[in-house]
Amino acid sequence: MLVESMNSVLVNRQLTAVENVEGFKCFLHCLYNRYNWMDEEGGFLLRNMKSSLEATRLDDFTADWLIFKCSAVHSSDRCDRAFKFTQCFWDETKEHYEDDNIAIKQREGVMHFRRTGRVCAVGTTSSLSFYPASLE
Repeated sequence: MLVESMNSVLVNRQLTAVENVEGFKCFLHCLYNRYNWMDEEGGFLLRNMKSSLEATRLDDFTADWLIFKCSAVHSSDRCDRAFKFTQCFWDETKEHYEDDNIAIKQREGVMHFRRTGRVCAVGTTSSLSFYPASLE
């Protein structure tokens, strides 16, 4: 069930499919931390975000605007900040790219994530795969 939920959330952008919201928020922080979009305390690393988004189909103006808007999160909790950023980012990219039905991803493939305990491993694969893990 966890695999289907994670696929629904990350592929289809259905945040309502999350069964363990607090655990998922921390999972997002872990991913952003591993990709150097957030530091350990929950601060956004804006230059790194910008650099990553240059490899997507977003134009520079839209990427800058998304980073500016979605990183202005009113929370001091690192997991909550990651979740709110994701909500904003998905809402705003859906508005701009609804017809394309694109996911923001690296050009060489969809991200492949695995979270085990307090560590999330990241790789690249041609398909999206998740491994069941406890989301405390």
